[in-house]
Amino acid sequence: MKPTTTCLIVALLLGGFSFTQPKTVQDLPLDSIITQLNSNLFSDAGDFYEIAWESLYRASTEKDNRSAAELHSLLSDWMYLHLDRFPIDSSIYHRNKQIAYHQSVGDTLAVGDGYVRLAADLLNDNQLEEAQKSILTAVEIFEKQNDPNLLAQAYSKLTELHLLLEEPEQVIKYADLCLSTLIADEDYINAVNVLLGLSEAYKSLNNLAEASAALDQCIDMANKAQFD
Repeated sequence: MKPTTTCLIVALLLGGFSFTQPKTVQDLPLDSIITQLNSNLFSDAGDFYEIAWESLYRASTEKDNRSAAELHSLLSDWMYLHLDRFPIDSSIYHRNKQIAYHQSVGDTLAVGDGYVRLAADLLNDNQLEEAQKSILTAVEIFEKQNDPNLLAQAYSKLTELHLLLEEPEQVIKYADLCLSTLIADEDYINAVNVLLGLSEAYKSLNNLAEASAALDQCIDMANKAQFD
Protein backbone atom coordinates (compact mmCIF):
# COMPACT_ATOMS: atom_id res chain seq x y z
CA MET A 1 0.00 0.00 0.00
CA LYS A 2 1.37 3.44 -0.87
CA PRO A 3 2.28 5.75 2.04
CA THR A 4 -0.21 8.40 0.95
CA THR A 5 -3.04 5.85 0.99
CA THR A 6 -2.00 4.68 4.44
CA CYS A 7 -2.04 8.24 5.72
CA LEU A 8 -5.52 8.80 4.32
CA ILE A 9 -6.91 5.65 5.96
CA VAL A 10 -5.33 6.53 9.28
CA ALA A 11 -6.71 10.06 9.07
CA LEU A 12 -10.19 8.77 8.36
CA LEU A 13 -10.02 6.26 11.19
CA LEU A 14 -8.68 8.76 13.68
CA GLY A 15 -11.35 11.33 12.95
CA GLY A 16 -9.53 13.44 10.39
CA PHE A 17 -6.49 15.58 11.06
CA SER A 18 -5.72 19.16 10.19
CA PHE A 19 -2.14 19.36 8.94
CA THR A 20 -0.09 20.59 6.05
CA GLN A 21 2.44 17.75 6.00
CA PRO A 22 1.29 14.11 5.66
CA LYS A 23 1.35 12.30 9.00
CA THR A 24 1.45 8.65 9.86
CA VAL A 25 0.36 7.06 13.09
CA GLN A 26 3.99 7.04 14.25
CA ASP A 27 4.00 10.86 14.27
CA LEU A 28 1.35 11.03 17.00
CA PRO A 29 1.88 10.73 20.75
CA LEU A 30 0.80 7.33 22.05
CA ASP A 31 -1.82 8.85 24.34
CA SER A 32 -3.44 10.56 21.35
CA ILE A 33 -3.52 7.29 19.42
CA ILE A 34 -5.06 5.52 22.41
CA THR A 35 -7.74 8.20 22.75
CA GLN A 36 -8.65 7.94 19.07
CA LEU A 37 -8.65 4.15 19.09
CA ASN A 38 -10.93 4.22 22.12
CA SER A 39 -13.38 6.48 20.29
CA ASN A 40 -13.43 3.98 17.42
CA LEU A 41 -13.75 0.89 19.62
CA PHE A 42 -17.33 0.13 18.59
CA SER A 43 -16.73 0.78 14.92
CA ASP A 44 -15.82 -1.87 12.38
CA ALA A 45 -12.84 0.11 11.16
CA GLY A 46 -10.53 -2.25 9.36
CA ASP A 47 -7.33 -0.50 10.45
CA PHE A 48 -8.09 -0.61 14.19
CA TYR A 49 -6.24 -3.90 14.67
CA GLU A 50 -3.23 -2.87 12.59
CA ILE A 51 -2.85 0.52 14.28
CA ALA A 52 -3.28 -0.94 17.77
CA TRP A 53 -0.62 -3.59 17.15
CA GLU A 54 1.76 -1.07 15.61
CA SER A 55 1.28 1.23 18.59
CA LEU A 56 1.74 -1.66 21.00
CA TYR A 57 5.08 -2.49 19.42
CA ARG A 58 6.08 1.15 19.75
CA ALA A 59 5.03 1.24 23.41
CA SER A 60 7.08 -1.88 24.02
CA THR A 61 10.21 -0.50 22.39
CA GLU A 62 9.80 2.79 24.29
CA LYS A 63 9.22 0.83 27.54
CA ASP A 64 5.97 2.75 28.03
CA ASN A 65 4.19 0.17 30.19
CA ARG A 66 1.13 2.30 30.88
CA SER A 67 0.45 2.81 27.17
CA ALA A 68 1.11 -0.89 26.58
CA ALA A 69 -1.49 -1.73 29.23
CA GLU A 70 -4.08 0.56 27.62
CA LEU A 71 -3.40 -0.86 24.15
CA HIS A 72 -3.70 -4.45 25.36
CA SER A 73 -6.98 -3.46 27.01
CA LEU A 74 -8.28 -1.94 23.78
CA LEU A 75 -7.28 -5.01 21.79
CA SER A 76 -9.00 -7.26 24.32
CA ASP A 77 -12.20 -5.19 24.16
CA TRP A 78 -12.13 -5.00 20.36
CA MET A 79 -11.60 -8.74 19.98
CA TYR A 80 -14.40 -9.41 22.44
CA LEU A 81 -16.67 -7.31 20.23
CA HIS A 82 -15.55 -9.32 17.20
CA LEU A 83 -15.74 -12.89 18.44
CA ASP A 84 -16.90 -13.85 14.97
CA ARG A 85 -13.32 -13.17 13.84
CA PHE A 86 -11.21 -13.91 16.90
CA PRO A 87 -11.33 -16.76 19.44
CA ILE A 88 -12.14 -15.80 23.02
CA ASP A 89 -8.61 -16.86 23.96
CA SER A 90 -7.30 -13.81 22.07
CA SER A 91 -9.34 -11.45 24.22
CA ILE A 92 -8.27 -13.31 27.37
CA TYR A 93 -4.60 -13.12 26.33
CA HIS A 94 -4.68 -9.34 25.89
CA ARG A 95 -6.64 -8.88 29.12
CA ASN A 96 -4.02 -10.79 31.10
CA LYS A 97 -1.30 -8.68 29.47
CA GLN A 98 -3.19 -5.50 30.41
CA ILE A 99 -3.40 -6.66 34.03
CA ALA A 100 0.33 -7.46 34.12
CA TYR A 101 1.35 -4.11 32.64
CA HIS A 102 -0.92 -2.15 35.00
CA GLN A 103 0.56 -4.11 37.90
CA SER A 104 4.02 -3.07 36.74
CA VAL A 105 3.10 0.63 37.00
CA GLY A 106 1.21 0.22 40.28
CA ASP A 107 -2.24 1.15 38.97
CA THR A 108 -4.24 -0.93 41.43
CA LEU A 109 -7.72 0.15 40.35
CA ALA A 110 -6.92 -0.58 36.70
CA VAL A 111 -5.72 -4.02 37.76
CA GLY A 112 -9.02 -4.63 39.54
CA ASP A 113 -10.98 -3.41 36.55
CA GLY A 114 -8.92 -5.76 34.40
CA TYR A 115 -9.93 -8.71 36.56
CA VAL A 116 -13.62 -7.76 36.21
CA ARG A 117 -13.24 -7.60 32.43
CA LEU A 118 -11.29 -10.85 32.41
CA ALA A 119 -14.16 -12.47 34.30
CA ALA A 120 -16.56 -11.39 31.54
CA ASP A 121 -14.40 -13.23 29.00
CA LEU A 122 -14.16 -16.30 31.21
CA LEU A 123 -17.90 -16.37 31.84
CA ASN A 124 -18.47 -16.12 28.11
CA ASP A 125 -16.19 -19.14 27.68
CA ASN A 126 -17.91 -21.03 30.51
CA GLN A 127 -14.70 -21.11 32.57
CA LEU A 128 -16.69 -20.60 35.74
CA GLU A 129 -14.07 -21.53 38.33
CA GLU A 130 -11.49 -19.21 36.78
CA ALA A 131 -14.12 -16.49 36.43
CA GLN A 132 -14.93 -16.75 40.13
CA LYS A 133 -11.24 -16.41 41.06
CA SER A 134 -10.94 -13.34 38.85
CA ILE A 135 -14.04 -11.67 40.31
CA LEU A 136 -13.04 -12.36 43.91
CA THR A 137 -9.60 -10.91 43.23
CA ALA A 138 -11.29 -7.75 41.94
CA VAL A 139 -13.62 -7.65 44.96
CA GLU A 140 -10.63 -7.84 47.31
CA ILE A 141 -8.88 -5.00 45.47
CA PHE A 142 -11.91 -2.71 45.45
CA GLU A 143 -12.70 -3.40 49.11
CA LYS A 144 -9.13 -2.44 50.08
CA GLN A 145 -9.32 0.66 47.88
CA ASN A 146 -12.75 1.53 49.32
CA ASP A 147 -14.26 2.03 45.86
CA PRO A 148 -17.99 1.20 46.04
CA ASN A 149 -18.61 1.96 42.37
CA LEU A 150 -16.08 -0.52 41.01
CA LEU A 151 -17.07 -2.97 43.74
CA ALA A 152 -20.63 -2.85 42.40
CA GLN A 153 -19.36 -3.80 38.95
CA ALA A 154 -17.55 -6.79 40.45
CA TYR A 155 -20.69 -7.84 42.33
CA SER A 156 -22.65 -7.61 39.08
CA LYS A 157 -20.35 -10.25 37.62
CA LEU A 158 -21.01 -12.45 40.66
CA THR A 159 -24.72 -12.32 39.84
CA GLU A 160 -23.91 -13.61 36.34
CA LEU A 161 -21.67 -16.32 37.77
CA HIS A 162 -24.21 -17.59 40.28
CA LEU A 163 -26.96 -17.53 37.67
CA LEU A 164 -24.86 -19.89 35.54
CA LEU A 165 -24.20 -22.01 38.63
CA GLU A 166 -27.98 -22.15 39.22
CA GLU A 167 -27.69 -20.58 42.67
CA PRO A 168 -30.63 -18.15 42.74
CA GLU A 169 -30.21 -17.11 46.37
CA GLN A 170 -26.67 -15.94 45.64
CA VAL A 171 -27.88 -14.07 42.57
CA ILE A 172 -30.37 -12.20 44.75
CA LYS A 173 -27.72 -11.54 47.41
CA TYR A 174 -25.26 -9.91 45.05
CA ALA A 175 -27.94 -8.10 43.06
CA ASP A 176 -29.04 -6.45 46.31
CA LEU A 177 -25.44 -5.43 46.99
CA CYS A 178 -24.83 -3.76 43.62
CA LEU A 179 -28.05 -2.71 41.93
CA SER A 180 -28.69 0.61 43.66
CA THR A 181 -25.09 1.71 43.08
CA LEU A 182 -25.19 0.75 39.41
CA ILE A 183 -28.39 2.71 38.90
CA ALA A 184 -27.03 5.72 40.79
CA ASP A 185 -23.95 5.60 38.54
CA GLU A 186 -26.24 5.38 35.48
CA ASP A 187 -24.43 2.16 34.60
CA TYR A 188 -27.53 0.93 32.82
CA ILE A 189 -25.89 -1.88 30.86
CA ASN A 190 -24.66 -3.65 33.97
CA ALA A 191 -27.94 -2.84 35.72
CA VAL A 192 -29.87 -4.50 32.87
CA ASN A 193 -27.76 -7.65 33.15
CA VAL A 194 -28.25 -7.79 36.91
CA LEU A 195 -31.99 -7.29 36.63
CA LEU A 196 -32.28 -10.00 34.00
CA GLY A 197 -30.44 -12.37 36.28
CA LEU A 198 -32.56 -11.28 39.23
CA SER A 199 -35.76 -11.96 37.30
CA GLU A 200 -34.52 -15.43 36.36
CA ALA A 201 -33.50 -16.13 39.96
CA TYR A 202 -36.91 -15.20 41.34
CA LYS A 203 -38.59 -17.19 38.60
CA SER A 204 -36.59 -20.30 39.50
CA LEU A 205 -37.75 -19.84 43.11
CA ASN A 206 -41.34 -19.59 41.87
CA ASN A 207 -41.61 -16.00 43.13
CA LEU A 208 -43.34 -14.73 40.01
CA ALA A 209 -44.32 -11.35 41.46
CA GLU A 210 -40.69 -10.41 42.18
CA ALA A 211 -39.61 -11.89 38.85
CA SER A 212 -42.10 -9.71 37.02
CA ALA A 213 -41.09 -6.60 38.98
CA ALA A 214 -37.41 -7.17 38.18
CA LEU A 215 -38.22 -7.67 34.50
CA ASP A 216 -40.27 -4.44 34.39
CA GLN A 217 -37.36 -2.55 35.97
CA CYS A 218 -35.02 -4.22 33.49
CA ILE A 219 -37.07 -2.91 30.56
CA ASP A 220 -36.97 0.58 32.07
CA MET A 221 -33.17 0.39 32.44
CA ALA A 222 -32.83 -0.91 28.86
CA ASN A 223 -34.75 2.11 27.59
CA LYS A 224 -32.47 4.41 29.57
CA ALA A 225 -29.40 2.64 28.17
CA GLN A 226 -30.72 3.13 24.63
CA PHE A 227 -31.62 6.79 24.85
CA ASP A 228 -29.20 8.26 27.40
